[in-house]
Amino acid sequence: AEDRAQGRYRQWAIFFDTDHEIHTPYATLALGSAERLLVPLSLDENDYDRLFVGDIALFPVLERLHNEGFLKAKIDRFVFNRVKSINNEPFKDPNTGGRLTFHPAQLDLQEMKVIVKDLHSRYLAGMHKVFLDADVVGSSNQRFFQRYITALRLAGSNAINLSKSKGIALTQLDSTASSHVGKSTLEPLRRNVQDLVEGLESSPSFSKAGPVVDKSSSSPSS
Repeated sequence: AEDRAQGRYRQWAIFFDTDHEIHTPYATLALGSAERLLVPLSLDENDYDRLFVGDIALFPVLERLHNEGFLKAKIDRFVFNRVKSINNEPFKDPNTGGRLTFHPAQLDLQEMKVIVKDLHSRYLAGMHKVFLDADVVGSSNQRFFQRYITALRLAGSNAINLSKSKGIALTQLDSTASSHVGKSTLEPLRRNVQDLVEGLESSPSFSKAGPVVDKSSSSPSS
């Protein structure tokens, strides 16, 4: 879009929010138009399982659209929501090499790894075809975590409610918006969101790994 006041062009990003209605016509339009797919996840394994159960669940829909030639938007990131944190310092997992913009609580990190392990097994069982950069990531679990996994830290209810009541995104809130939410609460949340968004604009630098070893004959764990 042209910024006439500045006499220059600005770059815009358009997001389609399909919520859970991934099987509907407007969601199909979004998946056939968008460049990439960001999938929010919780640490609830029952909630996670719903991505795969039934014809109208996310992964069956993605696979069907891919097989029919309609799918353009492939998976770029899984974003775990409401992850408890120890602090807001950048974290690198020593086992997977995965990086997060904050240091997660140990129990939440363990649950993330359980879910990511299952995701990776499904990826190896044929679902890699709906992921971006699968030829670069290859079959490696470490590369899978580094390329596709990120997280948002748990925000306090006071900050969330303030954002909703004011109609202002967390990244734009400041401590003058309310006497009940201070800078020490808002600043880590703002940094986390900003760092996550900046991370979406880049990917780990890998040499090409070759084709994914398709293990579709083996059943992924659930």
